[in-house]
Amino acid sequence: MRLLKLKIEGLKAYKTPLELEFVARQRGMKGNSHLYELLPRVYQNSTLMFIGDNTSGKSPTIEMISFAMRMLEGMPLSLMKNAIILDGVSV
Repeated sequence: MRLLKLKIEGLKAYKTPLELEFVARQRGMKGNSHLYELLPRVYQNSTLMFIGDNTSGKSPTIEMISFAMRMLEGMPLSLMKNAIILDGVSV
């Protein structure tokens, strides 16, 4: 299973919703090792960078990506070290 899109909202680290897409919808070149074809004409790019000032939210974003990936793997919340991100979230 692959993480294709992540939308984060309702956490105190984010004043506005944050939406990340991990696919590139563009024409891929054959032999390009950085793009992986998921569907016809939909490619996944293997490189992603987060750049910003100190306290701009880079670390919580990386923690949320890690959290989402562990959820997709089926790991229980009690074993996730970064589940503390969810403190204060109401359903």
